[in-house]
Amino acid sequence: MDLESDDLVETGVEEVHIAHDYNEPIDSANDWALLLLEEDLDVEPIDLAVDPAVYDVLETAGWGDLGDGTFPTVARWVEVPFVTDADCQAAYPGEVDAQTMLCAGDLDNGATDDVLEDWGV
Repeated sequence: MDLESDDLVETGVEEVHIAHDYNEPIDSANDWALLLLEEDLDVEPIDLAVDPAVYDVLETAGWGDLGDGTFPTVARWVEVPFVTDADCQAAYPGEVDAQTMLCAGDLDNGATDDVLEDWGV
């Protein structure tokens, strides 16, 4: 999605519900929020998986920092391999809460989940 597109539909946010235990028990745990929009949008809902371990590859998308303090106007996406809780905790000791976090990335090659070279344009 292009944030500068003439087809972009904007609506206000009526309510914001941040996870009551955001950043607990460790930083970035329970890092989610639910937004109630002021009006309905004509969009396809996204199915959420209950057991991500059944997938070999996960897709991430968004408009995150490109690494130099700039942000794209077009959403970017990357496919990353699923990482088990045990492997994730071994790679990031003390930084993973398996109850609230999902780990993905190329641990074998030292890449993170948002390596710029892998972003789709």
